[in-house]
Amino acid sequence: MASSIFWRRRKRDELIAAQLAKLRKFLNEKVIPFNRFYRERLQRAGVSPEKLRTLQDLERIPLMSKEDIVPSEKEPQRYRRIVLEPSKEALLASMSLPRKLGTALRAVTQSQQVRGQLMDEYLPLHLTFTTGRSALATPVIYTPRDVELHKLAARRIAALVGIQRGRDTALNVFPFAPHLAFWQTFFAGIEAGILVVSTGGGKAMGTPANLRLLASLQPTLLLGTPGYTYHIAHLAAQAGINLTKLHTVVLGAERVNPGYREKLKESLALAGAKEVRVLATYGFTEAKKAWVQSAEGSRYTLYPDMEIFEVIDPKSRRQVKEGEPGEVVYTMIDGSGSVVVRYRTGDMVRDGLVYQQEPIAGRIAPLLGTDISRVSDIQKVKDTLIDFNDLFQMLSGHSSIAEWQLEIRKRNDDPYETDELWLKVAFAEGVDSEHEQRRLDAQLFARYEMHFDRVILMSREELTRELKMDESAKELRIVDRRTPPAPQAHRPE
Repeated sequence: MASSIFWRRRKRDELIAAQLAKLRKFLNEKVIPFNRFYRERLQRAGVSPEKLRTLQDLERIPLMSKEDIVPSEKEPQRYRRIVLEPSKEALLASMSLPRKLGTALRAVTQSQQVRGQLMDEYLPLHLTFTTGRSALATPVIYTPRDVELHKLAARRIAALVGIQRGRDTALNVFPFAPHLAFWQTFFAGIEAGILVVSTGGGKAMGTPANLRLLASLQPTLLLGTPGYTYHIAHLAAQAGINLTKLHTVVLGAERVNPGYREKLKESLALAGAKEVRVLATYGFTEAKKAWVQSAEGSRYTLYPDMEIFEVIDPKSRRQVKEGEPGEVVYTMIDGSGSVVVRYRTGDMVRDGLVYQQEPIAGRIAPLLGTDISRVSDIQKVKDTLIDFNDLFQMLSGHSSIAEWQLEIRKRNDDPYETDELWLKVAFAEGVDSEHEQRRLDAQLFARYEMHFDRVILMSREELTRELKMDESAKELRIVDRRTPPAPQAHRPE
């Protein structure tokens, strides 16, 4: 199976050379002829695809980011800037001579079908959307070719996770949505040939129905977001549901740290699942695919025949050395529809990128570190920059905390007042809540030299409702309730 779905066996330098050759071909035959946005950017930068011979040469290509494609009220169609939209004439002009001759022959014998045959690869077939909190959702367009690549990525995920036909069944509790996480998970089950029951999580079927399915289906795999998966694992243990067949949990949409992993395993062990692997995935909508760990503690296995990853210093915008921290930059070398070239993801990876042998695939691959955080999660509170991703990991991995929510507010709800941090928390049974409050506050002060303004003790059930586990696509962990001051009315002189 592996030999048919993974890339050719090559040494590191040979693999990189093959990636760059595919990039040159992709730019010359698809991106430059069929997309004005990239054609003009490359021309202005004086970039010729033929000169892209090393990974460092990629630095000649201008970087792009979400700001280049996110729709606005003034430009609702901005997302189309990166879509490949060839005309019939441009398609013919870009073809090699043998392909032109074949097309000309079909034009003589099957004139009614030629246009369809030329355009099929570029026709929109599927859409997903980004889930950004601060901007309008950005559509990402899939063509038939993109769907095939998406399915191939799904087969690789299934192989890397070790899913086996005839043995495994899965409960998929990712929320129903036109989002990458749901569709990549859905196709992983289809391509692996196993039974996957997709419930839509708490928002669609409701948590009681998910628990009933856990009991009746007895899945070997559980797929979902970290927060909701932890929630139903706890409820399953409380309800006495037997999950002895469960051996793997695959999580997406949020980071997974060691503390959270252990808490989830403890809840699953109470339900009889005593030896469970908890694997994380990484993905972003613009890439049209996701990547997975093949084992706990491993890096994410990337797909060198579909893409090129770089890690750059976000300030200098230069590539860093293998294994060094920096910002993830992504370039497609296959596909159509929406295409990104040197796309700044805004994701910071601590352990960088390396080219090494992947044990499951059995060949050299680019491998990305799993300690990834978003630049946008760093915000100013009380005139101090706080990394809310860091706080998320601190609170989610805390063994004494059953559930939590963090609110950023203004004192007395006055937009001109100072900021406040309110922590709503449900502690685990048997925990000394006063001692734990002091400990959490000390940890916050050690990180950012500030204290929680209020710590509100709640029951787990109350916090579940506050988090909107059964209503939202993602639980509301960190909520910014600050209201900006009203704009000043203009007074004529």
